[in-house]
Amino acid sequence: SSVGVGLGGGGGNLGGGVSVGVPIGGASLEREIIFDLIDSQRDVLFWQAISKGNLKENETPSKKEARIQALVAKVFSKYPPVIKSKNK
Repeated sequence: SSVGVGLGGGGGNLGGGVSVGVPIGGASLEREIIFDLIDSQRDVLFWQAISKGNLKENETPSKKEARIQALVAKVFSKYPPVIKSKNK
């Protein structure tokens, strides 16, 4: 089983959310962050990214923040997705 924490918001026609799940009772902690981008007018998910990895409990808050910022930059480096042409 795990504990989940979520955060979401929106403005204009777009909404987004991030959630983090932490397993309980495991030998090591893992983190999973899900990025959902939602068109709030149509209530449709139009892009999602999921990041999984180990959670380092003993890191300082500033190191944790730096890791999360690097992770967010990496995830959003793939947004917007490249649409491949069918005519190739």
